[in-house]
This record gives sequence, structure tokens and C-alpha cells, in this order.
Amino acid sequence: MAVDKNTYKILITGTGISGKTSLASRIEKDFNNHLISTSNKDVDWDKDALTIPSTNAYILQSPKGCEIEKAHKISPDNFNKILYCNPTLETYTEFLTSRACAWFREGIIEKGIDFNPTPYSIEKLPEIIKRVAKYSATREKLREEDKSYFNKFKSKTRIIIPEIIDSKELFFKNYDKTLEEILSEIRNGN
Repeated sequence: MAVDKNTYKILITGTGISGKTSLASRIEKDFNNHLISTSNKDVDWDKDALTIPSTNAYILQSPKGCEIEKAHKISPDNFNKILYCNPTLETYTEFLTSRACAWFREGIIEKGIDFNPTPYSIEKLPEIIKRVAKYSATREKLREEDKSYFNKFKSKTRIIIPEIIDSKELFFKNYDKTLEEILSEIRNGN
């Protein structure tokens, strides 16, 4: 990953189906409202995600938390801020239910892999149930591994792991404060 010192870089990470895309989209919208040119990329879908464009801000969404260096060769040290999506159990259940419904409705469980979209297919229900069970069963273990991994970067005050993320409160209670902090750092060239 090429490091551009003039671009403010934000890594948004967390376990699967934890609100990364929604949070990144919200931040991008708020940056655009403040006339900050922004590039928002997802390491899973954007082939050029690790190429930082000439913008004021760069948002990279990456799953796997503690696996990002190994899986994608992304060093947390290359980012000004790391936002770790950490939904409450209630909110996570809402996210997971919504995703399972979308998989069933669209007939696509894994974009880029599932080439046989069959909306409302009962044949896909076992795979959907299997994935929901897997996400539910591994969530807590993955969160703990991620927290342990990111703790070594906390001394640099780059990482924000909000204890509560709630879709009704823009994903975490201190969102507005965090946004202002980031905007201030961008304006001051930090």
C-alpha cells in the first residue's frame, strides 16, 4: 500500500456484517457536505482499493480486523484513524437478520462467487442458515482477537473502538465528536 502523506486515511474494519459499509458511506457523505474530496473503497470489491487516489480523505473498508496485515498486506500504521465497528448484540442481530433477508430476496449469497442468482430460492436457505449460524458463533471470538490485536496501536491514539454501535444513533454514540475530531485533523493537515 502506497502511503500518501497528504491524504487523510481512515481504516474501517470489524467482523463480518458489523456495519462497515454503512459507517463508511455516512462518513463519506459527511465529508462531502464539508467539501472534502473523499475516496471510499472496499478491499473485498475494489481491485484498486490499496492505491490511494489524490483526494483529501481516503476511507478503506476491510474485514478481518486482526487478519488485515496477513490477508491484504495493510498495516494499521499507514492510517490516521482506525474505526472498528463493534455493534451491540441487538444491533448485530438486526444487521444479520437484514443481510439474511437480502440474501434470500436477491438470491445471491456471495457476490462475485454466487453466479446463480435465484431470488426467493428455498434451495439457498440451508446455506443462508449455515452462514448466519457461523457469523453468530464466531463473532465474539473474532471481536476479542481484533481488540487484542488493535490494542498495540492504541498508544498512538489512532484507533476508536466504540463500545456501542446503534443504527438509531448513527452507529456509535460519539459519532459527531469523532467526525469533528477527524475534520479538525484534516483541516490542520495532521
